[in-house]
Amino acid sequence: MCESLGAFSLVTSVTYLLTKNISTALILGAVSSATAPAATVIVLKENKAKGSLTSTLLGGTLSKSPSVVRKNIGFGLLSQVGVAVGLAIVVSKEFAGYSLGSLVITILLATTIITEIVGPIATKTAIIKAKEANV
Repeated sequence: MCESLGAFSLVTSVTYLLTKNISTALILGAVSSATAPAATVIVLKENKAKGSLTSTLLGGTLSKSPSVVRKNIGFGLLSQVGVAVGLAIVVSKEFAGYSLGSLVITILLATTIITEIVGPIATKTAIIKAKEANV
């Protein structure tokens, strides 16, 4: 609860200071509180949700992979951000003419660019740490 409230307060405040638009600040603050890590973990546990990372971790456990592989396997998923680009395009079309559309597409594309830079490096590091590379 505190993490979600903190995320909401921080994102809302910073967004308002940058945009001077309270509605945009409140929307992004609400999104940030909904996606705060602790809240996300609770929702995953309550709904027994499955996704790429949980399936990968489960597969590593069921196949009795070494712990070093299980610990690093999630880093290989960082470079898969195609959904974010699709979401950015949908939001930009839905909110065309509003500052929210351009703000959301800017944030999503910036996150995508950062993830696409960090993703391959993290994947390489994970492969080396898991001792799966012949380096």
